[in-house]
Amino acid sequence: IGQVHYARTHSGERMAIKIQYPGVAQSIDSDLNNLKNLFNMFKIFPKGLYIDDLIKNLGNELRMECNYIEEAEKQMEFKKMFENDSFFFVPEIKKEFCSDLILASQFVDGDNVDELDDFPQETRDKIGGKILELCLRELFEFNYMQTDPNPANFFYDPAKDRINLIDFGAARKFDKEFVDKYMKIVHSAATNDK
Repeated sequence: IGQVHYARTHSGERMAIKIQYPGVAQSIDSDLNNLKNLFNMFKIFPKGLYIDDLIKNLGNELRMECNYIEEAEKQMEFKKMFENDSFFFVPEIKKEFCSDLILASQFVDGDNVDELDDFPQETRDKIGGKILELCLRELFEFNYMQTDPNPANFFYDPAKDRINLIDFGAARKFDKEFVDKYMKIVHSAATNDK
């Protein structure tokens, strides 16, 4: 959808600049229709799979990922939610550099969480536990979740012992009714209540 570049302002501030490839947003529907035709032609998916729903959801996700103005707003909301958290950090959006096709934010250091093989097991266990905690807090406390599970969206910064969270394009809010029903299902599974 886009490419991220390192930049520095004239004052020396480090930034991450995500620039959308030209025409990506406009080609989503035709690309997905072509993909659907390929799926149907080669009968890739088993009978009974709702391919139209799959394509529709994929299109919705891609359109969200292409809306950099909305992504900037989501990132600012997440920044506020985690402003007092000592382990999770959301970089600041640099609104003056943002547009429909450009997303600019504070640059953060760190390693992708799937590239921590050389870190002590205790550190990796802590990070794994904190990411699970993050998932549960986003869903059940905030009802607002960063739904792109790409490990490159979670940078562990060992110097600050924190995880920097990036890429909020696919973040979505869940209504309380949905979350309450989901919690009942989780509770039922945990207590073996069929």
